[in-house]
Amino acid sequence: MKKLFIIIALLVYFLVLSYTNWTSYECISISLFVYFILAFVDDLGKKLVILDVAILITIITCLVLPIAGYHHFTYNNIQSRVWTNFMRVPSEDYYTFMIPATLAMIAGMKVPVFFRHQTFKNHEQYMVNVKAYLANTKWQGFIMVVIGLLASVVKNYVPSVLSFIFFLLNYLMFVGIFYCLYSNIPFKRMILALVFAIMLVRSILGGMFGEMIFMGALTVILLVLGYRMSFTKKLMIMIAGLFCIVLIQAIKPSFRQQTWFGRSKGNEISVFTNVLSEKIRNPLGVLDDQRMLFIMYGRFNQGQIISNVLYSIPARFPYANGETIANSLAASIVPRF
Repeated sequence: MKKLFIIIALLVYFLVLSYTNWTSYECISISLFVYFILAFVDDLGKKLVILDVAILITIITCLVLPIAGYHHFTYNNIQSRVWTNFMRVPSEDYYTFMIPATLAMIAGMKVPVFFRHQTFKNHEQYMVNVKAYLANTKWQGFIMVVIGLLASVVKNYVPSVLSFIFFLLNYLMFVGIFYCLYSNIPFKRMILALVFAIMLVRSILGGMFGEMIFMGALTVILLVLGYRMSFTKKLMIMIAGLFCIVLIQAIKPSFRQQTWFGRSKGNEISVFTNVLSEKIRNPLGVLDDQRMLFIMYGRFNQGQIISNVLYSIPARFPYANGETIANSLAASIVPRF
């Protein structure tokens, strides 16, 4: 199957190169996206594709979306110029840096160098072990869900020195969900639906939807593991998920304008349903809204940040010689102790 995906990706490369004025590096970016999206859909249900999500996000935000910055949202675009959101270095300079960097990241995630013999070749074995481990548990997951829900309610009212502890306790809610799903507790699906309903309401009230999207994706990945589904069905699930993400991004500006800065504060759920129904009635309307497209482009295009770095170093700032990486590693390790 993977060989077929390689052939399709190569065909896409030559088609895009032949019928557009894009550079070969930009065409490579599209073919990489095509291959990894097809591989992701094929592996869904067969493997734990959590790292594959990170790979796809990197390819989309750092390789694919910058193409729009080089051919549409350029410096000549009034919105890009006003918000200084445009690619600062030529396409060739950007992609000769970013494509090898992305491929190196993919190799680091996908190529087993250490512990290759200790890693399960069949990812379904992980879930078999989980079910065996949780076979004798019953209410532990439900207790975690309750603790997480209570922590999410009180975390904004505790002293600041304790706020981070309650922030972490809040995520016991999601750990508890998976305990419930793989244990013998009754009403497990009802608990799952309740938690995600609470998460949806919390996202609407706060106007922040990232947590809901990422936890929803993780839940789907774990739930379908071990189920035998056709490639077409998995592709439809993938398309539906992407559509929901685009829909939420299209809703957010209008929703936040009315609830954060307008007179609709306190009526978030009503405003959300109204804006959502409006977008659903005309789902393709976002393609005609240049302002909305620019907002979505600016939100997801991480290449613009990278191009700023390439533009500024070493022209304005000297090379850090690894200092920022060392500081990041230290910042990740030290608090754990």
